[in-house]
Amino acid sequence: MRMRKLILLMAIAVLALGHRSDGQQARSIADQLKLAGAMPRGAMLYLQASDLAALMKTWLASPVRSQFYDSASFASFQKSRVYLKLQDRKKDIETAIGIGLDEN
Repeated sequence: MRMRKLILLMAIAVLALGHRSDGQQARSIADQLKLAGAMPRGAMLYLQASDLAALMKTWLASPVRSQFYDSASFASFQKSRVYLKLQDRKKDIETAIGIGLDEN
């Protein structure tokens, strides 16, 4: 009896984990990464989001955001070479496109 319950629970778990609730067909990896082909070779970072505006609104309203910027870890990161290089690249991009880039 216990074995049947265990098998039934495992079957339900497998079905629940395998179910796609959004009702859309799974897209192939090539189709998902189609926009990545437009990126320059050797790019250090590539970000693809289905709704970037919604993600940014969530981030801006998040209490974690202020905790992150007030943390000792972020203060240390601001002194790193990587951060300073990113800021230089950001200035170059802002100059090229003529507008400032920030979270807002």
